[in-house]
Amino acid sequence: MDAGLLILRLAVGGTLLADGLQKLVGWWDGPGLAGYRDELADAGFDHAGALAVAGALGEVAGGALLILGLFTPVAAAGVLAVMINAWCIQQSTVPGLAYFEPEGIEYETLIGAAAAAIILIGPGRIALDGRRRWATRPHAGSVAILIVGIAAGVGVWFALNGANPVI
Repeated sequence: MDAGLLILRLAVGGTLLADGLQKLVGWWDGPGLAGYRDELADAGFDHAGALAVAGALGEVAGGALLILGLFTPVAAAGVLAVMINAWCIQQSTVPGLAYFEPEGIEYETLIGAAAAAIILIGPGRIALDGRRRWATRPHAGSVAILIVGIAAGVGVWFALNGANPVI
């Protein structure tokens, strides 16, 4: 189980780290911070500049922490919050529910679900958090952190965008 959790953390963390670096510094044909800010503004977000910095740094930091298995529940909750907003942005660009890529929410759904699973299961023993009790068995705190991650994602969407993402 610990090896499986390591693989899951590396895949999710590596994907988010690379995606965040695309947005933060423009690597791998990414938009860079200015382009990401423009994407968020086009999607209807208020305070798109501050949100672009927070989103890009959240992906980079969350990805790096998941790779290391450090502060894992908090890192995964941050990733979940970012993915909720990415899901809403992607969904709001296409009328109706579109699941499959390139216009759909397939990627966002998978990464968000994986982050939620990591919150609930823990990082496993092959992690810098591996000696903590919550690293190998779920606790009530895991559910609380999951709820905080969901609330943060939904709260940012409605406070800074407010549009219905499925219409």
